[in-house]
Amino acid sequence: AATNESAATLAALGAVKAAAELVPSRPTVRHNMSSSERDASMRGDAAKMQRLPPSYFRLLGGLARCPDGQRDLHALGVLKRCVERMTMGPALDSVSAPMDPHDLAVKTEVCLVLSRMANRFGTELGTTTDLMLATKLQLVPTCVNLLSPDRPKRTRAAAAMTLRALCQDVTRGAIAVEAAEWHAPSPGPSLKPSLEPSLEPSLDQRSLKAVPCLVSVLAEQGVAHPLLREALESLRLMASSP
Repeated sequence: AATNESAATLAALGAVKAAAELVPSRPTVRHNMSSSERDASMRGDAAKMQRLPPSYFRLLGGLARCPDGQRDLHALGVLKRCVERMTMGPALDSVSAPMDPHDLAVKTEVCLVLSRMANRFGTELGTTTDLMLATKLQLVPTCVNLLSPDRPKRTRAAAAMTLRALCQDVTRGAIAVEAAEWHAPSPGPSLKPSLEPSLEPSLDQRSLKAVPCLVSVLAEQGVAHPLLREALESLRLMASSP
């Protein structure tokens, strides 16, 4: 689905419905389940989602080129699972911490899906922006981390495209991006003291704010034009928000 025409043809043939069958169904959490049962169920779901290859999400990004594909991705719950996939993967203890290559490749493709799905409306499910901005999913802070200079060029451009798409909703999305900040998980307490110098990342490496990160893109030497364009447009939209 490299063109709008091919995406529309595949969507008309039911490609989105076929792709939706490959997404694991979200586990049902019952009120009488113990916490260990709930945790085991969610871990199993995360493991299934993380086994999906980057090529699967690249297909979804292609199908999201056309209105029919966008509608089906939203209606069949595939978009929600894509947003949830952004919350999965190994935790990072600093801004510059290396990511698992598979997880990085998948999140790059998911960002491209989300950039094409932002600001869409479904009669029964509401707007896609409401889903993407859900606080518990922390999508925007995750995109901010992917925008850091230590990430690959394609990943940074994809994350910037998602932020720019969200900023197009100047009443909600732009405000949410402006306020976004990625935080590394707090390290657990040390069980025994150490006389060695601390090797923990400094505080400025444990957090990253969206606006300074976007502004820093403008000052980079040799920055790719797609990334520069997305950063400039995101900042312009935030500046125009009420």
